[in-house]
Amino acid sequence: MNAFNNKDGKSILMKMVKGIQDNKAYLGEVDGLIGDGDHGMNMNKGFTVFETRFSDKDISFTEGLEELGMILLNEIGGSMGPIYGTILMEMAEAGEDLDEITVSDLA
Repeated sequence: MNAFNNKDGKSILMKMVKGIQDNKAYLGEVDGLIGDGDHGMNMNKGFTVFETRFSDKDISFTEGLEELGMILLNEIGGSMGPIYGTILMEMAEAGEDLDEITVSDLA
């Protein structure tokens, strides 16, 4: 699959959520090598909040990136929330007018 429809991208967002949830301990372990080890916990918290709020809603990929970015920016602790939140919100803005999102669009 080299592309997907923006309007159908919710399943990709939910796979992102699952990826963070499944790797929470590893992310914390890696962060613990150079920081305080809370990265996995904080990212899991933000992605799980997104899942709770949007799992039953019809949302496009870019709308979901915007919402996820806002949650990370405003609702989780640590220094990485604002960084990842900003990245996801910028990605959403860059793709908001795209009907189809390609691998190169994601890059």
